[in-house]
Amino acid sequence: MSDNGVGYGGLTCFVLGTLVGAGVALMYAPYSGKDTRKLLGRKVTEMKNRSTRAFEGVRDTVSREATNVLSDVKVTNAHGMPSYTGAGSTKSRA
Repeated sequence: MSDNGVGYGGLTCFVLGTLVGAGVALMYAPYSGKDTRKLLGRKVTEMKNRSTRAFEGVRDTVSREATNVLSDVKVTNAHGMPSYTGAGSTKSRA
């Protein structure tokens, strides 16, 4: 590459490109700043509500399944010792 004496460094070009890109984005924005903030606020609230519902559903499912597993595990044999007869047990029943 030839040195034409301009002397623009990589950081200067990056900052200049960022400013030009931000200006173009503002000119072509589909909504005003106020409308964009409202839209973003609604979307954030919607995502929060969805994630809360999903978390509660998973928590309820895990709690229910843990209760089922514990009820399967708490079976005792004739000698009063715990007998693990839940799913995946390798004990044979005689």
